Amino acid sequence: MMLRKFLLIIILFNSVVMAGDKKDTQNTQDTQPVDWSQDSISITLAPGESIDVPVTLSSAKRLGHVELSVTKDLLNLVTVTPKDIKDVRVSDVVKIIVRVKSQSTTPLGSYNGIVQISADTKGKGKSFSFTQPLPVNILIQNPDTVPAADNDGNGVWDYMDIFIQQKYTNSPPTQAAARQLSRALQTGLLNADDKRIAMEQAGATDRAVECMFFVQPPKDAARIISELEGAIVNNAARSRAYVTYGEQLAGEVFPGQTASQFSNSCNEQ
Repeated sequence: MMLRKFLLIIILFNSVVMAGDKKDTQNTQDTQPVDWSQDSISITLAPGESIDVPVTLSSAKRLGHVELSVTKDLLNLVTVTPKDIKDVRVSDVVKIIVRVKSQSTTPLGSYNGIVQISADTKGKGKSFSFTQPLPVNILIQNPDTVPAADNDGNGVWDYMDIFIQQKYTNSPPTQAAARQLSRALQTGLLNADDKRIAMEQAGATDRAVECMFFVQPPKDAARIISELEGAIVNNAARSRAYVTYGEQLAGEVFPGQTASQFSNSCNEQ
């Protein structure tokens, strides 16, 4: 008798689990998958500049009455064309233009939001908000200056934070090493005329390079370091500061760690 009761409990439990799984599957199916041609948009502009970014949109299910909009943080900077699409079939690849435009009076800094989409599934008459928004990250900065916005105060320029997050998504240790290197190089550029600070930041840069070689194989580490330098030294003012920074270090000797000690050079968790 006890065995039969135990088996009955198991059967009932499995029935509940299967029903829950079926419900979850139905909910997943009701969430209409929308695909963008790229994972996100990252733009750097000077005040008064604008740029049109072409993207495409497709769907795994037929959609009607598609509406595109931007979140409030981007309302004064981003427009989407077209905003309304009558019908999207499974085979369609819809061309969208995301226009990013700053005014001459737009404050410097970072602006982050999303292009969001909602639509009616054919035959159901229900409105859906999709879980595949298109993130948009905008940095407004002066065109030829060394400093850049650091709104979160972590010592890494905001646009570099975004660059690191998007470029090295699958490796938190690489992101940490990249922030460490960015922080050291940026501080060196900002203080390129001060030999003492330049010397200190050269040492900090060496530690960051060693850290990168600890978390990545040599070939990949060298490539990532080059990518970071290119992203940081990206205008004339920073290029001039980079040259001055290098001149401050000419003829100096900086002791390094042995490869077995590279892990000690990582200073960010």
